[in-house]
Amino acid sequence: MISLPIIPPLAALGAALALMVVVALHARRTTRSSETASRKRIRGANACLIMLTLPLVAVGFSVVNPRTHPRAWMLVWVAAMSLLAMNVALALLDMLNTLRLVRAARRRLRTELLMESTAQREEPESP
Repeated sequence: MISLPIIPPLAALGAALALMVVVALHARRTTRSSETASRKRIRGANACLIMLTLPLVAVGFSVVNPRTHPRAWMLVWVAAMSLLAMNVALALLDMLNTLRLVRAARRRLRTELLMESTAQREEPESP
């Protein structure tokens, strides 16, 4: 019995290539943005991992056949899922970094407002 891949290789690899271009363009735009350096580093690393993950997923769905090459199929999927787990970990790290930046911004704003209200109280009222 002939076993066909889940997705035709041309479709899967073409989609992976298109997505890799989109991720690369997004990563390039992110590095040129006014975001903080920590966000740029985390998002750049995640973009690199995504660009490594996409071809593995495409190969797993289209090129490697689990019935004829079970060991290679398992290796491809273990590698893809490991990279995907790292993607999720970096996304969580990005979320925690965003929370850290929000807390710091709130602290700065609170300090500025307190200083402003204190300065207004100290100014003598003009008649």
